[in-house]
Amino acid sequence: MNISATIGASLAFLGVRYVLGDWVQTKYAERLVKFNAEFEENGVNYILMARLLPVFPFFLVNILSGLTKVRLWKFALITSLGIIPGSTAYVFAGRSLETIGARGSILNREIILALCFLALLSMVQVLFRKRKKRKDAR
Repeated sequence: MNISATIGASLAFLGVRYVLGDWVQTKYAERLVKFNAEFEENGVNYILMARLLPVFPFFLVNILSGLTKVRLWKFALITSLGIIPGSTAYVFAGRSLETIGARGSILNREIILALCFLALLSMVQVLFRKRKKRKDAR
């Protein structure tokens, strides 16, 4: 499943990049300067966070990432790694279907908290870099 999802995400990423990427970057160049700089530096962490949090639709992450300058190999690697926890949670939930009536929902509180924690961990590096930049600027 991981390989198929990563290939599918990468194809969507490439499709958006080569069909819309240049047009969006040209049309909104002034508005995207800060975004591009931030994504250039921390894009991998943002993609990982989006993959780990079950809030962001998979296709939307593919599309938005395709509009950036993140390299394909980085996108594919982070996508592959980032979907493992969610896939594991869904497999766990699927195996627990026999007790779903007694337990509640498929995505129970523990699974959601674990995914949110992993997403927050992916942002730690971004926060440290920003803090270091502020110190260096002083």
